[in-house]
Amino acid sequence: MGIGRRAFHRNVRARFEGLEHFRLIALGVLGCLSFAGLIVAGRHTPLFLWAYIAVSCSVAFLAAAFVLRHTGLAALVACAPLPGILAVLAAMPERDAPLGAGCCLGLGLAVSVLIGDVIGGAATGEDPRERMPGWAARTNGRLTAAILVVLLVPALAYAYFFPGYRYLEVAAAGALALVSAAMVLRLGSPYLEYGEDYVARANRSRERFARLFSPLLPVARPRFGFSVFGIACVMASIAFFGAQPLRVASAIDLWPIPLVGVLVAVSSHMVLRDWRRSLAVLLSSALAVQVGVWAFAHAGVPVSSATLATLLIVVAIVFALQLSDAQEASGVIATEDDAAAGSERAIETKAMPVCVASVVGIQAMLPFGGGDLPTWDCCAVTIAAAAISAVLFQPAIVITIEGLVPRAATIAARYRL
Repeated sequence: MGIGRRAFHRNVRARFEGLEHFRLIALGVLGCLSFAGLIVAGRHTPLFLWAYIAVSCSVAFLAAAFVLRHTGLAALVACAPLPGILAVLAAMPERDAPLGAGCCLGLGLAVSVLIGDVIGGAATGEDPRERMPGWAARTNGRLTAAILVVLLVPALAYAYFFPGYRYLEVAAAGALALVSAAMVLRLGSPYLEYGEDYVARANRSRERFARLFSPLLPVARPRFGFSVFGIACVMASIAFFGAQPLRVASAIDLWPIPLVGVLVAVSSHMVLRDWRRSLAVLLSSALAVQVGVWAFAHAGVPVSSATLATLLIVVAIVFALQLSDAQEASGVIATEDDAAAGSERAIETKAMPVCVASVVGIQAMLPFGGGDLPTWDCCAVTIAAAAISAVLFQPAIVITIEGLVPRAATIAARYRL
């Protein structure tokens, strides 16, 4: 084995090389489980649902190829949630299959696009071999764990007090799709080729996206950010008071909302390590959810256990979009200028992936909406509002909080202490 620091590093590198075999074994096990799930689910799953899944994965492939500029990675992104979806279809009865497949496929594909963008960004770094296994895996692991907390804890609480509702079943199905997406991308991405041609294509694409969203950069600065924050407050007030006369609170049991808010704040703070940015994630998520509640109220959607379970999946998608954008903006922040620069960087690099992930999630939820189109329309409005909130309103909320509660270094720089 050897003694000393150099021998220790050699042994560590040899152990990591041995992990290649474990990765192949894990991929083989996932393939076998997926094949078994396909055989079991094929006996009772209707043909139209298979067609919708194929169309959703095809749309996800095209969207991921447009953002990532890597065909292999785009194919991996489109197929990543399928092992979890096949397990859901195999375990769920036929009457619940559209709900489980549609909602959970939307969550899995949306998160898969976000994770794929992180992997693609790591591959274009200065040293992809060093960054991809470590930095990308930690970033994706924290994102996945935070979404799982927001998804499963309210479902467990609601299932404990109200056993008749299907919160826990749909949340477990969404967790399967989410974990499947994270595992397949983590295991399969190291086998893809990231050559110089891909790096050049990806950098050109990122530059085009940055120029496309450059008009939004002023919202990260105090002069325009305060105004945009005021617009967000007006929108939230209109959505809140517009839904009150329709008595949506009597139709939808809103007691889990404070619990979800606490989970969003705590899990985002554990990931970002910045209470100001975590508060901005909470407020921007609350704005999108409030718009969704307003849409449900005005559409007159009959509230059932399936509707409540769908709302839980939509909240998880909303939080995933918000946290992914905030992760890119977070970093070493000492002053207000650092926070503004991080928000600008997030707008330039994450705005397009967040928008594409929202479109993929909306389209993938259509199998469930095929039998309940008003519910799907309201979910689509909520997810679209989440994308706009992440790109436009979250930087404005962050810079407003920085102005109201400045950091010590900001005060020192402001008054030259």
